[in-house]
Amino acid sequence: AEADGAAVGFRHAALPHFGIQYPIERHDPDGALLLSNFALEICGAKADWNMDTIIDLALDEIRREAPAEGKILCAVSGGVDSAAAALLLKEQGHQVTGAYCVMHSRGERELRDAKAVAHALGLPLLRLDLRAEFADIVLHNFLSEYAAGRTPNPCVLCNPSVKFAALCACADRYGIERVATGHYAGIKKRYNRYSIRTSPTKDQSYMLSRLPQSVLARLELPL
Repeated sequence: AEADGAAVGFRHAALPHFGIQYPIERHDPDGALLLSNFALEICGAKADWNMDTIIDLALDEIRREAPAEGKILCAVSGGVDSAAAALLLKEQGHQVTGAYCVMHSRGERELRDAKAVAHALGLPLLRLDLRAEFADIVLHNFLSEYAAGRTPNPCVLCNPSVKFAALCACADRYGIERVATGHYAGIKKRYNRYSIRTSPTKDQSYMLSRLPQSVLARLELPL
Protein backbone atom coordinates (compact mmCIF):
# COMPACT_ATOMS: atom_id res chain seq x y z
CA ALA A 1 0.00 0.00 0.00
CA GLU A 2 1.22 3.46 -0.83
CA ALA A 3 0.39 6.85 0.61
CA ASP A 4 -1.56 7.95 -2.45
CA GLY A 5 -3.25 4.67 -3.31
CA ALA A 6 -3.57 0.98 -2.56
CA ALA A 7 -3.08 -2.41 -4.10
CA VAL A 8 -5.02 -5.56 -3.27
CA GLY A 9 -4.30 -9.18 -4.08
CA PHE A 10 -6.88 -11.96 -4.15
CA ARG A 11 -7.17 -15.60 -4.99
CA HIS A 12 -10.11 -17.93 -5.38
CA ALA A 13 -10.19 -20.69 -2.77
CA ALA A 14 -11.47 -23.40 -5.10
CA LEU A 15 -10.58 -22.32 -8.64
CA PRO A 16 -7.11 -21.57 -10.05
CA HIS A 17 -7.88 -17.86 -10.41
CA PHE A 18 -5.56 -15.20 -9.08
CA GLY A 19 -5.43 -11.46 -9.48
CA ILE A 20 -4.15 -8.14 -8.26
CA GLN A 21 -5.95 -4.79 -8.23
CA TYR A 22 -4.22 -1.46 -8.22
CA PRO A 23 -5.45 2.06 -9.01
CA ILE A 24 -5.01 3.42 -12.49
CA GLU A 25 -6.32 6.73 -11.19
CA ARG A 26 -6.19 7.92 -7.61
CA HIS A 27 -9.09 6.72 -5.46
CA ASP A 28 -11.18 9.16 -3.43
CA PRO A 29 -10.16 9.30 0.26
CA ASP A 30 -12.81 6.82 1.43
CA GLY A 31 -11.95 4.33 -1.31
CA ALA A 32 -8.23 4.63 -0.65
CA LEU A 33 -8.77 4.11 3.08
CA LEU A 34 -10.97 1.08 2.48
CA LEU A 35 -8.47 -0.54 0.10
CA SER A 36 -5.50 0.35 2.30
CA ASN A 37 -7.13 -1.22 5.37
CA PHE A 38 -7.99 -4.31 3.37
CA ALA A 39 -4.44 -4.62 2.03
CA LEU A 40 -2.75 -3.95 5.40
CA GLU A 41 -5.11 -5.68 7.84
CA ILE A 42 -6.61 -8.53 5.82
CA CYS A 43 -4.07 -9.33 3.10
CA GLY A 44 -1.07 -8.79 5.35
CA ALA A 45 0.69 -6.18 3.21
CA LYS A 46 3.40 -4.09 4.86
CA ALA A 47 3.24 -0.32 5.06
CA ASP A 48 6.66 0.05 3.41
CA TRP A 49 5.71 -2.03 0.37
CA ASN A 50 5.46 -0.23 -2.93
CA MET A 51 3.47 -1.24 -5.99
CA ASP A 52 6.33 -3.23 -7.51
CA THR A 53 6.67 -5.27 -4.31
CA ILE A 54 3.00 -6.25 -4.34
CA ILE A 55 2.99 -7.10 -8.03
CA ASP A 56 6.17 -9.21 -7.73
CA LEU A 57 4.81 -11.12 -4.74
CA ALA A 58 1.50 -11.71 -6.49
CA LEU A 59 3.23 -13.04 -9.59
CA ASP A 60 5.43 -15.33 -7.48
CA GLU A 61 2.28 -16.67 -5.80
CA ILE A 62 0.71 -17.39 -9.17
CA ARG A 63 3.80 -19.19 -10.43
CA ARG A 64 3.94 -21.36 -7.31
CA GLU A 65 0.27 -22.28 -7.02
CA ALA A 66 -1.31 -22.07 -10.47
CA PRO A 67 -1.63 -25.45 -12.20
CA ALA A 68 1.21 -26.42 -14.52
CA GLU A 69 0.44 -26.19 -18.21
CA GLY A 70 0.91 -29.91 -18.66
CA LYS A 71 3.11 -32.93 -18.26
CA ILE A 72 6.02 -33.33 -20.66
CA LEU A 73 8.50 -36.15 -21.13
CA CYS A 74 11.79 -34.55 -22.19
CA ALA A 75 14.68 -36.56 -23.60
CA VAL A 76 17.77 -35.89 -21.46
CA SER A 77 21.14 -36.99 -22.78
CA GLY A 78 23.36 -35.31 -20.21
CA GLY A 79 24.44 -32.69 -22.75
CA VAL A 80 23.85 -28.96 -22.78
CA ASP A 81 21.07 -28.80 -25.39
CA SER A 82 18.71 -31.28 -23.74
CA ALA A 83 19.42 -29.74 -20.33
CA ALA A 84 18.56 -26.28 -21.68
CA ALA A 85 15.36 -27.63 -23.23
CA ALA A 86 14.27 -29.22 -19.94
CA LEU A 87 15.08 -26.04 -18.02
CA LEU A 88 13.07 -23.87 -20.43
CA LEU A 89 10.08 -26.21 -20.10
CA LYS A 90 10.28 -26.05 -16.31
CA GLU A 91 10.43 -22.25 -16.41
CA GLN A 92 7.31 -22.26 -18.57
CA GLY A 93 5.46 -24.09 -15.80
CA HIS A 94 5.41 -27.61 -17.20
CA GLN A 95 5.75 -30.76 -15.10
CA VAL A 96 8.86 -32.21 -16.71
CA THR A 97 10.00 -35.82 -16.50
CA GLY A 98 13.36 -36.70 -18.00
CA ALA A 99 14.00 -39.77 -20.14
CA TYR A 100 17.45 -41.12 -20.95
CA CYS A 101 17.72 -43.45 -23.95
CA VAL A 102 20.41 -46.14 -23.73
CA MET A 103 21.35 -46.78 -27.36
CA HIS A 104 24.71 -48.60 -27.07
CA SER A 105 27.17 -50.07 -24.59
CA ARG A 106 28.58 -46.67 -23.62
CA GLY A 107 25.10 -45.47 -22.78
CA GLU A 108 25.19 -46.86 -19.26
CA ARG A 109 28.30 -44.80 -18.50
CA GLU A 110 26.80 -41.69 -20.05
CA LEU A 111 23.71 -42.20 -17.91
CA ARG A 112 25.65 -40.61 -15.03
CA ASP A 113 25.68 -37.28 -16.87
CA ALA A 114 21.94 -37.47 -17.45
CA LYS A 115 21.38 -38.25 -13.78
CA ALA A 116 23.48 -35.23 -12.81
CA VAL A 117 21.41 -32.96 -15.08
CA ALA A 118 18.14 -34.38 -13.75
CA HIS A 119 19.30 -33.91 -10.16
CA ALA A 120 20.37 -30.31 -10.81
CA LEU A 121 17.00 -29.49 -12.39
CA GLY A 122 14.94 -31.46 -9.88
CA LEU A 123 13.53 -33.86 -12.48
CA PRO A 124 12.56 -37.51 -12.15
CA LEU A 125 14.53 -39.51 -14.70
CA LEU A 126 13.43 -42.63 -16.56
CA ARG A 127 15.86 -45.03 -18.24
CA LEU A 128 14.82 -46.45 -21.62
CA ASP A 129 16.94 -49.39 -22.80
CA LEU A 130 16.81 -49.23 -26.60
CA ARG A 131 20.03 -51.08 -27.39
CA ALA A 132 18.32 -53.99 -29.15
CA GLU A 133 16.12 -51.73 -31.29
CA PHE A 134 19.06 -49.47 -32.15
CA ALA A 135 21.20 -52.41 -33.23
CA ASP A 136 18.47 -54.08 -35.30
CA ILE A 137 17.11 -50.97 -37.03
CA VAL A 138 19.86 -48.37 -37.10
CA LEU A 139 23.25 -50.05 -36.74
CA HIS A 140 22.62 -52.84 -39.24
CA ASN A 141 21.29 -50.34 -41.78
CA PHE A 142 24.31 -48.10 -41.24
CA LEU A 143 26.75 -50.94 -41.89
CA SER A 144 24.96 -52.21 -44.98
CA GLU A 145 24.64 -48.74 -46.49
CA TYR A 146 28.27 -47.92 -45.79
CA ALA A 147 29.38 -51.22 -47.31
CA ALA A 148 27.39 -50.37 -50.42
CA GLY A 149 29.27 -47.10 -50.85
CA ARG A 150 26.49 -44.85 -49.56
CA THR A 151 26.63 -42.39 -46.66
CA PRO A 152 23.81 -43.17 -44.23
CA ASN A 153 22.32 -40.70 -41.78
CA PRO A 154 21.59 -42.75 -38.65
CA CYS A 155 19.68 -39.97 -36.85
CA VAL A 156 17.13 -39.62 -39.67
CA LEU A 157 16.36 -43.34 -39.34
CA CYS A 158 16.69 -43.59 -35.56
CA ASN A 159 14.42 -40.71 -34.61
CA PRO A 160 11.14 -42.00 -36.10
CA SER A 161 11.84 -45.71 -35.74
CA VAL A 162 13.54 -45.93 -32.35
CA LYS A 163 13.93 -42.78 -30.26
CA PHE A 164 10.62 -40.99 -30.71
CA ALA A 165 8.68 -44.23 -30.92
CA ALA A 166 10.08 -45.16 -27.51
CA LEU A 167 9.52 -41.68 -26.05
CA CYS A 168 5.88 -41.63 -27.12
CA ALA A 169 5.29 -45.17 -25.84
CA CYS A 170 6.87 -44.24 -22.50
CA ALA A 171 4.80 -41.05 -22.29
CA ASP A 172 1.62 -43.05 -22.92
CA ARG A 173 2.60 -45.54 -20.23
CA TYR A 174 2.99 -42.79 -17.64
CA GLY A 175 -0.01 -40.71 -18.71
CA ILE A 176 2.12 -37.88 -20.12
CA GLU A 177 0.58 -35.91 -22.96
CA ARG A 178 3.59 -34.36 -24.69
CA VAL A 179 7.22 -35.16 -25.49
CA ALA A 180 10.18 -32.83 -26.04
CA THR A 181 13.80 -32.85 -27.13
CA GLY A 182 16.67 -30.40 -27.41
CA HIS A 183 16.72 -30.30 -31.22
CA TYR A 184 17.10 -26.89 -32.86
CA ALA A 185 13.92 -26.77 -34.89
CA GLY A 186 10.26 -25.84 -34.53
CA ILE A 187 6.76 -27.12 -35.22
CA LYS A 188 4.17 -25.39 -37.36
CA LYS A 189 0.59 -26.33 -38.11
CA ARG A 190 -1.30 -25.52 -41.29
CA TYR A 191 -4.55 -26.98 -42.57
CA ASN A 192 -4.60 -29.49 -39.70
CA ARG A 193 -1.17 -30.84 -40.63
CA TYR A 194 2.07 -30.44 -38.73
CA SER A 195 5.49 -29.88 -40.23
CA ILE A 196 9.02 -29.17 -39.05
CA ARG A 197 10.13 -25.55 -39.08
CA THR A 198 13.79 -24.72 -39.59
CA SER A 199 15.79 -22.93 -36.91
CA PRO A 200 17.57 -19.68 -37.89
CA THR A 201 20.51 -20.35 -35.57
CA LYS A 202 21.54 -24.02 -35.44
CA ASP A 203 19.16 -25.90 -37.67
CA GLN A 204 18.55 -29.60 -36.99
CA SER A 205 15.19 -29.89 -38.71
CA TYR A 206 16.52 -32.47 -41.18
CA MET A 207 17.03 -34.93 -38.30
CA LEU A 208 13.29 -34.81 -37.61
CA SER A 209 12.12 -34.82 -41.23
CA ARG A 210 10.67 -38.35 -41.11
CA LEU A 211 8.63 -38.01 -37.92
CA PRO A 212 4.97 -38.96 -38.48
CA GLN A 213 2.02 -36.68 -37.79
CA SER A 214 1.18 -38.59 -34.61
CA VAL A 215 4.54 -37.57 -33.13
CA LEU A 216 4.60 -33.99 -34.44
CA ALA A 217 1.17 -33.35 -32.93
CA ARG A 218 2.53 -33.91 -29.41
CA LEU A 219 6.10 -32.66 -29.84
CA GLU A 220 7.62 -29.63 -28.09
CA LEU A 221 10.91 -28.13 -29.31
CA PRO A 222 11.77 -25.32 -26.89
CA LEU A 223 15.13 -24.53 -28.52
